[in-house]
Amino acid sequence: MRYLRVPREITLADLKAKDTSWSAGMYRRVEIPASNTFAIRDLIAGYDKGSDPGSMYYMEKSTHHFIRTKSLQAHSYLISSKGGAITPINPRVFEDMSLTDGDILLSKDSNIGECAMVDGATWRNHTLSGGIVRLRPSINRHYLFGFLKHELFKTELLSMVPRGATIAHANKLWLDCRIPFPGQRDANEVVTYVAALTEVVVEKEKRSAPGTTKSTHRLKLSWRPTKRARHSNTPTRHWMTYAPRPGSTQGFIAGVSALSSIV
Repeated sequence: MRYLRVPREITLADLKAKDTSWSAGMYRRVEIPASNTFAIRDLIAGYDKGSDPGSMYYMEKSTHHFIRTKSLQAHSYLISSKGGAITPINPRVFEDMSLTDGDILLSKDSNIGECAMVDGATWRNHTLSGGIVRLRPSINRHYLFGFLKHELFKTELLSMVPRGATIAHANKLWLDCRIPFPGQRDANEVVTYVAALTEVVVEKEKRSAPGTTKSTHRLKLSWRPTKRARHSNTPTRHWMTYAPRPGSTQGFIAGVSALSSIV
């Protein structure tokens, strides 16, 4: 919670919005050390919400499956199937979401703030629970996904969610969470770096051998220029010095810090 702060001063409007409460905790908010931020609602073309068929339609085996909120975990950039996170359901109640490679899934209920990316074309017979939304980004999807995996996003979202409920619900509050962007002249280059680093983590996790754990798997880049990279001016040294764990977004932000301090 290192981004959550109590402001040094408040306005009369802030006081009125909190019903004139003088409790310092009521005014805690996330301070993003970047002047250029945008709400998620301004960075997506829309989103698709899943639905709950009801436990009566769960089956032991089926050709169709139901992705639950616990399939989105902080330590993984991809969907997890462990612990009953994916449940077989009756095909008659299956809602075709047409999940495709690269789709971003976000949990807004229960497992609040966790997200994952769909990998490959094997998820067409899977649908989403009502607590999960699929984002349709209008910006670089890997840049957005990288910051959704960052501590900053979850800290801000959790600070908005009402406390005390047995099962927490973020409803549409996640749309108001902010994503930082660089504001200097080489802003586009920085966005490209962050997006590229996120993509590398995702691809590395896709290729991880079965049984690899988050504590032992480390991403070690021996950067080799692809056809696209050979025709760019990307300095190779920044790619070669980056080596975070698959779930360590803090690591990839640190890797970009040599280029720009944006968080």
